[in-house]
Amino acid sequence: MHFTISRPLRLILLGLFLLLLAACSNTAPPPTNTSFDYVASVKITADDSQSAIETMHGGKAFIFDQEAGFAMLGFSKEAAELSTLSTESNVDRFSSPVNASGFSAWAGGWSAWAGGWSSWASGWSAWAGGEPVPAPTENNALWDKVNLRQAHYLSRNYGNGVMVAVIDTGIDKNHSLFSGRLASSSLWRDYIDGDNLPLEGASNGKGYGHGTAVAGLILQVAPKATILPLRVLDSDGKGDLDDVISAIYHAVNSGAKIINVSLGSVDYSYALQQALQYAKSKEVYVVASAGNFGTLNSTTYPAQNAYWDGIHPFLIAVGSINNNNYLSSFSSYGNGLMVSVPGEKNYSAYPGNQKGYFKGTSFSAPVVSGALALAYADASSIAKAQLYEALRLSTYNSFDYWNKNDSKLSQGSIGEGILDIANLMRSISGWTEPNSRYTTSPNLFPNPGFESTLGSDWWFNNGSRSTARRSGSWGLKLNPWGSAGFTITGLKPNTTYTLIGWGKTSNAADLTQIGVHSYGGEEFNVSFGSTAYGTKSATFKTGSSNTSVDVYFSATGATAYFDDFRLIVD
Repeated sequence: MHFTISRPLRLILLGLFLLLLAACSNTAPPPTNTSFDYVASVKITADDSQSAIETMHGGKAFIFDQEAGFAMLGFSKEAAELSTLSTESNVDRFSSPVNASGFSAWAGGWSAWAGGWSSWASGWSAWAGGEPVPAPTENNALWDKVNLRQAHYLSRNYGNGVMVAVIDTGIDKNHSLFSGRLASSSLWRDYIDGDNLPLEGASNGKGYGHGTAVAGLILQVAPKATILPLRVLDSDGKGDLDDVISAIYHAVNSGAKIINVSLGSVDYSYALQQALQYAKSKEVYVVASAGNFGTLNSTTYPAQNAYWDGIHPFLIAVGSINNNNYLSSFSSYGNGLMVSVPGEKNYSAYPGNQKGYFKGTSFSAPVVSGALALAYADASSIAKAQLYEALRLSTYNSFDYWNKNDSKLSQGSIGEGILDIANLMRSISGWTEPNSRYTTSPNLFPNPGFESTLGSDWWFNNGSRSTARRSGSWGLKLNPWGSAGFTITGLKPNTTYTLIGWGKTSNAADLTQIGVHSYGGEEFNVSFGSTAYGTKSATFKTGSSNTSVDVYFSATGATAYFDDFRLIVD
């Protein structure tokens, strides 16, 4: 039987079909200029309709997701007073934390953010293709602190295929650094102007250039990652709760694997908590700046949500350290803080194809976001869901943390320590469980006989086993001009290994050295002078037929200490 449908009936059916699609949708609608005074989160079921929920509670749904089981409603002041839901203040809940006073302290506008700017020369290509020293060279000390050079040496994909959402003030989309590195413009959102063009706001705003700088730092660490720009902060760096929630929701549904939120609120939000739970349910990592109040337990939200609500393990709060490995005087610490990286003079992109240097935990967070993107691109499917644990195991923290009043901080208040991105890269490649790639135990100095798990025999010259260690029971101590070494046997030919651990010297001017002699293969040694423990590594390759190497440690005119050394197959 054949039949036809009249044009009016076709239009009616098409309309019903579109309504059905809208009801089943779990994506956030395009941004609008709708301004709410209050917001609330409400649980919903598959039987609830959007119109029924709105009528019941008196609000307007800006997110309605039956599959996830929640809706986000916005209210006018009058509607909020009548609603039975527990509503939260919406307007200007967030700012990008520059210091304790927020953006208003930066009266000088952009020049206070981007001191020493100059034209951007080489764009993102300066980081791609195995360039050993990331540009701009002003960041060399920063990258040395987190061992980025070695991480890039170990990386295979440089973050390729990983989308990182930057929820911020927008970006300069024409900046050379972002050429070829932005997500499809169909995914962009500007929740301030209510369109899909998330550009930086007015150039005289106190937040101008913030998002551009954040995105630029991510790409310096993971140069082939993809940036999804989502604007939720106005030109003065202020933003509403509903916009931040909408941006997180949209980022997750757009395929972002990491979300950077270099912004914060001093107040807890249940609705924000639900958005973070949604990200966790999709195994999307959220990296948040800790805040810049410089006091204990002053971490801002969402960073502090990691402490109060246990969005474990997909929320990472980031603080800032200075060049001396001390907690920055402005960095918040305590509740929720997980890891710290430098944030006192980080060079990055600035609008107008410029570069500048930036200060604040806002600019520590994107270093960690970039590190996660770098690792995510190389990780096995199992490791992708365990990057939090890999990150935690890839820190070094045997230094003293001090606050701005020169009083020592407790270890529990300052998180896991400083991130070593190279250690992170080593831990995720071929990951099955923590330390699975170690060919030795985490410490080659486990007992008084200095016998490694490979049965090596040690020799000493003015050196000894010592309890002056970084961790564990024993470490290696070399007196001035002392040395020690051993032979590792049973290795595979034509194979690359890395000897990695921690070392320091009592006088930074007197260098100490670790090295490897591989018979018939490649050799490597490294010299360093540091009075605080830091990670040191020597990468080598065995020859075509040899299966053993000599490892040695030496000191010059100062006492040297080594601990937690292990051998890893690269």
